[in-house]
Amino acid sequence: MSYDYTALLEKIQLHRKAEEWQESVETFGTLSTSCPMTPLLWIQYAHDAAKLFPAEDAEDGMKVRLDTLELGLAEFPGCALLQLHYVENLTRSTSFNTAEKILEGLENAVQAVGKGSHCNEDVLIVQIYRQCVDFKVRINSPEEAVDIFLQRALTPMKKGNEALQNELEIFLKEHNLNADPKVLDSFEKGRRQAEMYFGMLKGFEDDVDEAMETEHII
Repeated sequence: MSYDYTALLEKIQLHRKAEEWQESVETFGTLSTSCPMTPLLWIQYAHDAAKLFPAEDAEDGMKVRLDTLELGLAEFPGCALLQLHYVENLTRSTSFNTAEKILEGLENAVQAVGKGSHCNEDVLIVQIYRQCVDFKVRINSPEEAVDIFLQRALTPMKKGNEALQNELEIFLKEHNLNADPKVLDSFEKGRRQAEMYFGMLKGFEDDVDEAMETEHII
């Protein structure tokens, strides 16, 4: 089946500008079955699909939004922006999603994009970790949230963990938690080790970014 990628994108943008959600979704459907879509297009597709539902059916709209984002994640599980957009919507859907389902989504996001070295995505990765912490608190599991801080400390980042020690201390104080001094010491040693590891990999990540820019991928 032949298709004109540029023409479909232009058509989508015209429909979106005119808030013609049904026509936009139909065109997105044509595009998604014809070729892979970028993460940003999946985010727009999910938004427009949810817009088909009136305010009184907002829960149904959210379900469709999440289902559509999951299709995008199947293609781009390593995209931090897409994962963050998914978990932000997932944590707002407690009226029909169980805590187990939401935790699974959060943990999958951390596993997918929070375990590497992050030169240019550290802000997004930190937000994903914070979503995990916030939800642990919401379900009355602040002790388990401390483990998320420890995982984050071991994740090499550009600047995302510079104030992590202070962030953890504030969290412990707010929730009347005590941490073993040995744990805090190990926490800081892990953060410094991850920072050193980041420095070793930064050049490789910069090389990849430069090559992608040369090829007009980013």
